[in-house]
Amino acid sequence: PLFESQASSTEDYGTVSRAIVNRLMSTGLHVMADTPLDYAELSKQLTSRLRGRRVEQDGKLVNIVAGWIYGNGGNQVVLRIDIAGDVNGHVYMAGKPELNLLTQAIYIGGLQYTRETEVLLHNTAAWLLRTSLRELVASEAVLGVRPATDRVRTLLTKALDRTVSPTVSTRGAIDSVQGIGVFADPKVLLIRTMSEGSLTVIAGKP
Repeated sequence: PLFESQASSTEDYGTVSRAIVNRLMSTGLHVMADTPLDYAELSKQLTSRLRGRRVEQDGKLVNIVAGWIYGNGGNQVVLRIDIAGDVNGHVYMAGKPELNLLTQAIYIGGLQYTRETEVLLHNTAAWLLRTSLRELVASEAVLGVRPATDRVRTLLTKALDRTVSPTVSTRGAIDSVQGIGVFADPKVLLIRTMSEGSLTVIAGKP
């Protein structure tokens, strides 16, 4: 449904153009939905982009073994980066997921080491703080929203193409589905999608 107030007559629109009036009264299909993406699946994406990358400083180096992403509440995510080399273990970074509407990809904005990780590194491996590890992770922590948009398209297609009664059926066509927002719930990453298309109702005699 198109959630916009519609006037009772075209005169109520004042100087608004006919094109705008037609758009407001459009019979096209507009569906907004929030679709979850599992953090475990997103962690696989993150690991595939980071595994094998390395950083060096002062003759020492670490390799990235794996990456994990978790919801942290307050629309924030935490990344756990497993490393091996002159330091073995993992570090934690936190940031806010952001959706690039043009590329349809999620980035982690403002990614920083957590306070606990920063204190630990200062005390045990200060050289690691001088590497480009954080910048590397920030640049490679790019998550696609395609699984969410594909799921919405499939669900809508099933919902629109159905028989309502012996004499009434519906047929729908989804022209586009795109991500328009993202929110980090503690349990899942929610992708807000906007779908556009058309719906036809077919009625016949019994």
